Amino acid sequence: MKGFQDALANMKEAQNIGKQITYKSGYSNFTFDLWIVLHMMDCNTSYSHRRQYVTPINQALDERFENMDEFKKEANFKRCLGKLQLSNVIDAVERAKKITCINIKDTAIIKKILLLWLGKQLKKYWQTAN
Repeated sequence: MKGFQDALANMKEAQNIGKQITYKSGYSNFTFDLWIVLHMMDCNTSYSHRRQYVTPINQALDERFENMDEFKKEANFKRCLGKLQLSNVIDAVERAKKITCINIKDTAIIKKILLLWLGKQLKKYWQTAN
């Protein structure tokens, strides 16, 4: 957390020394939204649009944002980050590992199903070709 806040402070300082640089922080991907949620709770749901993350973010952080744009406002986002402790980061890593294991198992099952289907299709092809 301190590293992130230090980076923001350094960007602000760089803007103030007269350089024509403007920094804006932001994010916009599913992975980051999931990562925030995993700090506080499990999240095993697949979402088709990032706006759907507002509900688990509200649950995880005990907030009432109406949409992701409201959550992303700098003051709101910083306030939410301030709720996180080192133990939450450790929990998030463990929760992410669980998701990874589930995804690996699911991928293996899908590969087996596809290989079985492909085998049947090849068998049909060879039977009709001969």
